[in-house]
Amino acid sequence: MQRTATPCMLVRIQSLSPLLNSINNVMLYIMLKIFLITLLVAGTFSTLIGLLTIFYWIKPADKPNDESNRINNITSWWIGLTRPEVLGTSYKLFRQDVMDNIKDVNK
Repeated sequence: MQRTATPCMLVRIQSLSPLLNSINNVMLYIMLKIFLITLLVAGTFSTLIGLLTIFYWIKPADKPNDESNRINNITSWWIGLTRPEVLGTSYKLFRQDVMDNIKDVNK
């Protein structure tokens, strides 16, 4: 036997509708806030790394290096970013595991 909705039941459900909508709106607002805060933190971190990189590219070279050394710094950064195997063959520090490097320092 199927029960049909009476007008009294419909009135009760309809009276709950604004409450349910407001709860959904609050949950949506909270989820949006969390998403925006996550984007803000990630964007700040990425921006700071970029600014630090640009700062080290622009800062004048220490003596006895000359102005062309700035170009070498940018080139080595790019090679390290795009071809890490080149740095691995160039420096012993990059070939070893991090723990091996720590053990070498402690010797």
